[in-house]
Amino acid sequence: MKIAQIAPQWERVSPHETSEPERGLSYLVEELVRRGHEVTLFASADSQTSANLNAICTTPSIEPHPTSFTRTWESTAFRWHGVV
Repeated sequence: MKIAQIAPQWERVSPHETSEPERGLSYLVEELVRRGHEVTLFASADSQTSANLNAICTTPSIEPHPTSFTRTWESTAFRWHGVV
């Protein structure tokens, strides 16, 4: 199954992060990959994953902006139109 996971752009995704949501997302993505799914993670370029990483920014933003996730999703959906 093809699965897309979109992470907030203000934190990198890594199993070593101190932030619970990002660490939890990392565990979820890694388990889906381990079970044989084709997973694409849309996250900052410095994220650590065994899934296909599609960088939505080069480094995490300092703080979230209320509309940043919506803009990121819209631009990502157009780039990844073959699966969405």
